[in-house]
Amino acid sequence: MEVHKLMQKSAKNKPRNIITYDFSTLYTSIPHDKLKHEIKLLVEQAFNGMNKKYVKVTKSKAYWSNTKTPHTFTVTYNTLTHMIEWLIDNTYVTVGNQVLRQTIGIPMGTDCAPFLASLSVCL
Repeated sequence: MEVHKLMQKSAKNKPRNIITYDFSTLYTSIPHDKLKHEIKLLVEQAFNGMNKKYVKVTKSKAYWSNTKTPHTFTVTYNTLTHMIEWLIDNTYVTVGNQVLRQTIGIPMGTDCAPFLASLSVCL
């Protein structure tokens, strides 16, 4: 889409600038250590900002809470950061007959890639 068409569509919001990112190179160049560190800070900020100890997850929603209840999957800051770090550290791709562990970057096409790449741009 051309810039003038974008400006027309966004006339109500009066954008001041337009920023673009090359996600094709971003996905493949995110250092895992930096990504894990920054996401850990972001998750910590979210927990502190909500002033809650847990995120409760049900079949239909997730929400913040200070209490644990039986039969509800409850995640703490430590558990959530550990799960994200595990996901980043244990991503594998298949190239031909080889299975390779991703040691830098995030493979495009994985469910978490757009979210992790977007977060890394914001950090």
